Amino acid sequence: MRLLRPALLAVLCIFVLVGLLFVPFHGDESTIIFMSRDWFRLAQQGDFAGVAFRSPPPNPEYAENQDLRLLNGVISKYLMGFGWSFVGHESALNRQWMWGADWESNLTQGHIPNDRLLMVTRFTSALCALLSVIVIFQIGSHVVGAQAGLIGAVIYALLPIFLVNGRRAMFEGAFALTHALLIWASLIAASRYQRSRQGWGGWLLVGAATGLALSSKHTALLLAIPVFVGLIWIGRRSLGQTLIRAAAAGLIAGAIFMVLNPAWWNNPLGAAREVLRLRTSMLQIQIDLFGAFQNLSERLAAPFQFIFGSPQYFEDPRGWGQWVGEQIRVYEASGMAGIAPGAVTGLFLLLIGSALLVVRFREQPSPLIPLLGWISLFLYVSIVITNPLPWARYYLPLAQPFAVIAGAGGYALLRLSALLVGRTRTSTS
Repeated sequence: MRLLRPALLAVLCIFVLVGLLFVPFHGDESTIIFMSRDWFRLAQQGDFAGVAFRSPPPNPEYAENQDLRLLNGVISKYLMGFGWSFVGHESALNRQWMWGADWESNLTQGHIPNDRLLMVTRFTSALCALLSVIVIFQIGSHVVGAQAGLIGAVIYALLPIFLVNGRRAMFEGAFALTHALLIWASLIAASRYQRSRQGWGGWLLVGAATGLALSSKHTALLLAIPVFVGLIWIGRRSLGQTLIRAAAAGLIAGAIFMVLNPAWWNNPLGAAREVLRLRTSMLQIQIDLFGAFQNLSERLAAPFQFIFGSPQYFEDPRGWGQWVGEQIRVYEASGMAGIAPGAVTGLFLLLIGSALLVVRFREQPSPLIPLLGWISLFLYVSIVITNPLPWARYYLPLAQPFAVIAGAGGYALLRLSALLVGRTRTSTS
């Protein structure tokens, strides 16, 4: 079994990586690859003034680039620029996708990356995605045990929503890794309280992971909130010391975020206000163009449908079915698209897994189980409340705790099956 686990994890990682060759193209890939110019501007040219926040921007081009810098995370674009710097030149980077134009216009005007550029940048994202599979195994092992952790990693690595988004040259690969690292760091911190080791180590890990997660995608805040609240509750017996350590972790997170976001350096408050304005405006534009959920029941069911359902290859129906239809056919025929267990099966595994965790908590109380449950519940409620769009990738953060809990459910079913088989053999003999 000790050799089987790393072998299976290696197979899962290879599976995630190979699929980047087949995954259908998304327009956001062009835009994020375009944003990787900042890597060359900062790391090679040292032009920090060229990315500084300016209000008002000096010209329309600066305003367009500034909006992209403020709205989006930076780790993905830095990794893409870093990866491309080994095999190509900045001049080969494409322009950002024009959403109001068709495929042919984007192609002829240089808005679609060439195959080599696309594969290199996808590799940086898929590498992060496959590392997140290993972290999910570690999370499951911490909470339930190695066998359940392995089952959870298998479920996670085969989810179509994770594969199609993690393999693309988009934010989701780096976000999946840093998001999982933050969950893992929170469990490490909680386990130290369990062993009455209330030192700084766990909180420092949480602070570092929070800074990286927020730098990958701002919506990581929806995970950071329950992590900090949960750990403060666990350490409430020494509330004063716990609050000091939480504050230190928050300062570390903020410092890492600021170091990685030079666009914020000269005016952090102004940049934060502009981010809120841009996000509100963009969300309204997306609702006006693509529509939103019609009622609360659709919102409540969406996480289960998207996480355990078939992949969503594009959000904009205007032309994309035709433009990438053949790519979708090839991807699904390749066997690399993953396995969609379905919302009903996924919900069943979650219920069985939750029951197993409750039983384990009653037998041997541990802060890890309620912390994972609290994180899962907070993420579910907050995403349902804040996201009015039926876009699958916005539910990807929930795939990680859901996979861990579903892995516990799969483990419980295997144990029950083994027990029933053993009893049947005993009765027949």
